[in-house]
Amino acid sequence: MYKAVFFDLDGTLTDSYDAIVTSFEYALKKKGITPIADEAVRRSYIGPALVLSYMKYYGVSRDEADELVELYRDVYRKGNMFLVKVYDGVTETLEELKNMGIRLFVVTSKPLDFATAVLEKVGLSVYFEKIQAPGFKDCEKSKAELISDLLEKCGLNAKDCLMVGDTKYDIEGGNAAGTDTAGVLYGYSAEGDFEKADYTVCGIKEIISIVKDIENTIREISCEKVTETVAELCKNANYHLNGDIKKALEDSIMHEQGGTGRNVLRTITQNAELASKKEVAICQDTGMAIIFADIGQNVHISGGNLEDAINEGVRKGYREGYMRCSVVEDPLRRKNTGDNTPAIIYYNIVPGDRLKLTVMPKGFGSENMSAVKMLKPSDGEDGVKDFIVDTVKKAGPNPCPPIVIGVGIGGSMDKAALLSKKALSRGIDTENPDKYYADMERELLDRINALGIGPAGLGGVTTALGVNIETYPTHIAGLPVAATVSCHVTRHAEREI
Repeated sequence: MYKAVFFDLDGTLTDSYDAIVTSFEYALKKKGITPIADEAVRRSYIGPALVLSYMKYYGVSRDEADELVELYRDVYRKGNMFLVKVYDGVTETLEELKNMGIRLFVVTSKPLDFATAVLEKVGLSVYFEKIQAPGFKDCEKSKAELISDLLEKCGLNAKDCLMVGDTKYDIEGGNAAGTDTAGVLYGYSAEGDFEKADYTVCGIKEIISIVKDIENTIREISCEKVTETVAELCKNANYHLNGDIKKALEDSIMHEQGGTGRNVLRTITQNAELASKKEVAICQDTGMAIIFADIGQNVHISGGNLEDAINEGVRKGYREGYMRCSVVEDPLRRKNTGDNTPAIIYYNIVPGDRLKLTVMPKGFGSENMSAVKMLKPSDGEDGVKDFIVDTVKKAGPNPCPPIVIGVGIGGSMDKAALLSKKALSRGIDTENPDKYYADMERELLDRINALGIGPAGLGGVTTALGVNIETYPTHIAGLPVAATVSCHVTRHAEREI
C-alpha cells in the first residue's frame, strides 16, 4: 500500500477550464493578440507554466510572455481564480484516503498563493499536509523538481508514493522523480499522455482501490516502456562491469602471487574502467542476450506483444550502443540476423504488479566451456563437486579466466541448466541462503583456484572469482548438475518497472 499520494490541482481535483482559459485569453486581448480558437490548444493551457504556453503558441519573446503572465495574474486574482468546481468524487476520495492514514499532498505548477486560495475556497485544503507549488518568480519549475523537493522535505521514499494527474507533465514528473504515476482521463490529457503511466483511471475514486489493495489491481505496462528499458539494460550491462566483479578483481590483485597474474588483473580492471568512462563495450564479444523476465501476475502488457517488445529493445540497444551482433538465425546454416536477436527469454510469473527485467549478455568463449551431466543419486555431493572442478580444469585458459561459475543442481536436465544461468545473475558477494550450499560454494572456489590456471591461463591463484549455486527439488532417480562458465566479464543489469 502506498504511504502518500500527490495530487495535481487543475484538471485533477478541480475543473479549472473557465478560470484559466478566460484569464489566459484576457491577457492576449489586452495586448492586441487574437486567441487561437482551436479547442485542443485552449485545453493545453492547463498544466504547463503559463509563460511557456504563451511563447509556444503565440511566438512572443520571453519579455512579452512575462507581461502576458502579469496581465493573466491580475485578472485571475481579482476573481477569475474562483471560476472552478470540484470534480465529482474528489471530496469523498480524499476523505477515505485520509481515514486510511495516507499522507496527502498537492503538487501543482500554479503559484502557491493562488493554489492555496483556490483550495481554501473550495474546501479541500483541510485534507492536505502540504501544498507543493512554486512562488511567482519560479513558476517554470518542472513537476519533477517539485516532486523531488517534496520527497526530500517530507522524508518520503519515492517508491511509497503515487503521483496523480491529468496531463503528461504529471506523469513525466513522477517518472523522473521515481514515484509511481496514475493518469485521470476526465481532465485535460491529450492522446499519448499516459503511455508511461503506471495506472490509468476513469474516475478519481479508482485511486482508492489502487492505494488500498495494490496487489489486486491490474497494472498496465506499455510495450514501449519495455523496449526502452531493455535497450538501456543492454547498453549498461555491456558498458559497466558490475560492482561485485570489479571489487573481486581489485582484491585479487593483492592476493595474486606472481607478477604476470597481477599485470593481467590490472589490465582487466583498467579496461573495465575505460569502458565504463567512455561507455563502450567492455569486451568485443557483446554476447547473446539472455533475458529473465519476472512478471507480476497483476501486470497487463499493452500496445503489443511482450516478446516482440523485448527483442525490439535488444535490437535498439545493440544498434545504439554500436555493439557486435553475434546471433545466427539457424544453428547449422549460420546466417547472421544482423541485430543480435532473437534473445533467449525466460519468463517467470510472480506475485505483484511489477515487471523485473534482467539482461545478461553471455559471451560464447566461456559458454562453450559449460557442461551438463546427469549424475546418479549415489554419486552424491562428492560427485557434484568433482564434476564442477573437472569442468573448469578441462576449460583451462579458454574461457578467459578469472571466471565465475554458475551451478545448477536438481530439477531435470533443462532445469539444472537454467538454474546455472540464473545463478550468474546473483552477485558473487552474496552466498546461498542455505549454509550447506554456502559452504559448498566456498569449498569449490578454493579447489578451483588451487588448479593453478590463473589469470588469462598464465598461472596463478586467481582462476575463479566466485561460485554461485542454485538448487531445485528433483526425482528420486536422478541428480542433474549443470555448470555454466562465465569469463571475468560476467555481465548483468536489471530494472523493475
